[in-house]
Amino acid sequence: MEAMVENLSAKADELHHQYEASIKSTIEELKQRQIELSHRLLKVVNQVELRRSAGMDLTMTEIDYRRALEHLRRQIENPAQFKARVGEISNIVRMIEDRNIDSTPPLQLDQASLEKIFHFLDTQRMSLSHLNQILE
Repeated sequence: MEAMVENLSAKADELHHQYEASIKSTIEELKQRQIELSHRLLKVVNQVELRRSAGMDLTMTEIDYRRALEHLRRQIENPAQFKARVGEISNIVRMIEDRNIDSTPPLQLDQASLEKIFHFLDTQRMSLSHLNQILE
């Protein structure tokens, strides 16, 4: 009798895990579908607005949006800004991967050293942020 109860309990647990896995995959599929539909709706709304406003001048809000978008585009295309950072980060990732391939043991630091490093890097981050604000 007890073996039968354990068997039923194990089967119930297995069914529960299968149910959860199926629900999670269904949720992920539905989320993806919702994103796709949102993008389609955005395209349709965009086309409707373009046709509705054909031949009309831009509003001040639209001009402000255009200026903001152009400013963001210039910032992104600025090689000293983001592209250089991406290149630098990819080089760092390659170095880390190469180090991991060599299988050298990672550097072990005590808590005080980690705090000093964190404080130093935080100070550098704040200084760079301040410098960036001055340059803008």
